[in-house]
Amino acid sequence: MRIRSHLLVLALGSVLPVLAFAVFVTALMVEREQRTFATATIERLRSTMATIDADILGHEATLRALAGLRSLEAGDINAFRADLRRLLPTQPNWSTITLATPDGEQLLNARTPDGNPVNRRAGDPGTVERAVRTQALAVGNLRIGRASKEPGITIALPVVRNNAPQYVLTAFIRTDEFLRILRDQRIGEGWVSGLVDTTGRYIARVPAPPGEFASDGFLAQIAKASEGWYRGPNKEGRDSFSAHITSPLTGWSIGLGIPSEEVLAGATRTAWLMSAGMALMIALAGLLAMWLSRRVSQPVDAIARRAQAIASGEYLPVDANEARIAELEGVTRALNDAAAAVRERERLLKREKQLLQEADRAKDAFLAMLGHELRNPLAALTSASDLLERVPHDSELAHRLRSILKRQTRHMTRLIEDLLDVSRLVAGKLQLKKERFELGEVVRSVLITWDASGRSGRDRIRTDIAHACVEADRSRVEQILSNLVENALKFSPAHTQVTVRVRSEAADSVLEVVDEGSGLSPEMLEAAFDLFVQGQQGPARESGGLGIGLALARRLAELQGGSISVTSEKGRGATFTVRLPAVDTAESLQESGTVHTIHGDRRILVIEDNADVRTALVESLRARGHHVYSAEDGEQGLKMAQTVWPEIIFLDIGLPGIDGYEVARRLRVHGNDGTVLIALTGYGQTMDKQRAAEAGFDEHLTKPVPPEKIDEVVATYLAPHAKAVGNGSPERPENSGRYFSGS
Repeated sequence: MRIRSHLLVLALGSVLPVLAFAVFVTALMVEREQRTFATATIERLRSTMATIDADILGHEATLRALAGLRSLEAGDINAFRADLRRLLPTQPNWSTITLATPDGEQLLNARTPDGNPVNRRAGDPGTVERAVRTQALAVGNLRIGRASKEPGITIALPVVRNNAPQYVLTAFIRTDEFLRILRDQRIGEGWVSGLVDTTGRYIARVPAPPGEFASDGFLAQIAKASEGWYRGPNKEGRDSFSAHITSPLTGWSIGLGIPSEEVLAGATRTAWLMSAGMALMIALAGLLAMWLSRRVSQPVDAIARRAQAIASGEYLPVDANEARIAELEGVTRALNDAAAAVRERERLLKREKQLLQEADRAKDAFLAMLGHELRNPLAALTSASDLLERVPHDSELAHRLRSILKRQTRHMTRLIEDLLDVSRLVAGKLQLKKERFELGEVVRSVLITWDASGRSGRDRIRTDIAHACVEADRSRVEQILSNLVENALKFSPAHTQVTVRVRSEAADSVLEVVDEGSGLSPEMLEAAFDLFVQGQQGPARESGGLGIGLALARRLAELQGGSISVTSEKGRGATFTVRLPAVDTAESLQESGTVHTIHGDRRILVIEDNADVRTALVESLRARGHHVYSAEDGEQGLKMAQTVWPEIIFLDIGLPGIDGYEVARRLRVHGNDGTVLIALTGYGQTMDKQRAAEAGFDEHLTKPVPPEKIDEVVATYLAPHAKAVGNGSPERPENSGRYFSGS
């Protein structure tokens, strides 16, 4: 093979990989462009569907207002008919309003003249039946009105009295309203937008549809997924890319079809440019190979110089005399491609940095929520502990303060347990410990603590408390109240008052917090319970806060089967209303399991390196009448165990010198096999518990441990064998085996 052929093959071999890389990059760009097109289209549909859902919810709100009219509550059908006729002109998109019984018998029709019979079946019995069955708003499918002969849809709302539907209010809404929403999208020439009901029939379409039902391809796609992007013919048979999304509120689906040539226009242009470039480069490579076959020595010298430049880490640009062969042009293009790849990598690194920053902001938001969760009990603990040092030990206030400390300590313990399982908190799976209690008692307790700590200001909070009992998590209810009161004080002038009311209302126990602040705008009313949303503040941010208190209060209320709402007028304050299911009495629930009780007079050894933890546990056990000994490390604990022969040892794992596992193993080897070993540690994983059992521990308790849990463990291991254990003398008992073996 001649040098010309070699050079031609070499030139083609250099060009083709570059072309392949360019094709690959182009394909990625085209794919990304189409993904971007799809994402933007779906987001556009989400916005449109949100508008439609908001419109339906607005109609629902109007029906709920009608359901609360006095004429309907009194059963005065004639007066209610008059009310409906006054309302109907204010709803230009409503053809009529009807009232029916739960079995679908129509009682009145706002369009029916006085004296005409209305005792007939509802126009959309299926929607009425669904509203009665679910006791919630039901949205029907497209139908033709019996009187107006106009297309529209029926929405039905049950009027519930005493937990049972008494009536069903229906409104027949013309489709013109939804057609207007679609037209507001201002779609491009040749685009198609349509809204279909659950049967696949068009409610509205731009342009007007040639038939009643959507295309089979569109119906198949919405049956597979609630949203998506696909390619296929539209109703007119034109090849299109279509996005679709289905509303969970109505079950309706909306689609937006874009001509495929418009979506693929960029890809087509790129393909033509790529083809032309490939043809041009191949032709140039052949010509250059033929021309350079006569000039071999120059390329060899050029390659040698470039090799030296690469070895030194430099890049020599191709000059006019050397850039005359295909190989050097290929190298130049490769370097340019490499530069492009570096730039792309820098772009990806920048994007990754942005993602990390967003993740960091999400982490900050998560930590802010945790901080807010912890702040309320910490405030109560701080105030109560400070006051406890200033009041007589046996006074009633001291007793209440100790109750506060005990309750809030338990609350903090549960919060710390939640922190150990972050996924549970992120998923909203907070565990609740419900009990029955008087709601007013919680209000008084929280406000006493606030007043004692000075958080509420001077005489700013007044109460109106009536009998109301709930079965809920007491600490979470306290948290809801604290968040609402703090919010009211924060956004009210210092000279105004905040009123806290408690009452029973039907099946609910109601807690209201009313302030005299500037109130909320309509926009803020809609977003008041969204995360990180705050009221208007000045540049100095005197009110502070992270905007998570109300969102957290709503979530806590919903977790306990309740709800929270707000009413307000600008300049007239705001009223936050919490509703929780009511119960008959406030007696405490019986806890499952057996309560173990054991009296003192036991030998107990505490081995703990933390002085505060050790002192607290030792004094707590001594207060219960036990003989308690302590050691601050493993070596000292081993020596004391051989001296006092304790019946039970509370042993920390993370000890200096030798750890708790080694101490346990030595105790078992040295004759303390009859002693009950309790691991009292901050290590709480499954592998930690398994390792403790292998080392000889009888029980594994994770810090912080409530005092009642300590009593339960002592009772469980020692109470049934009190006589076999001895009288608490520090000498070693005669029986060196397991103390509670029954000997």
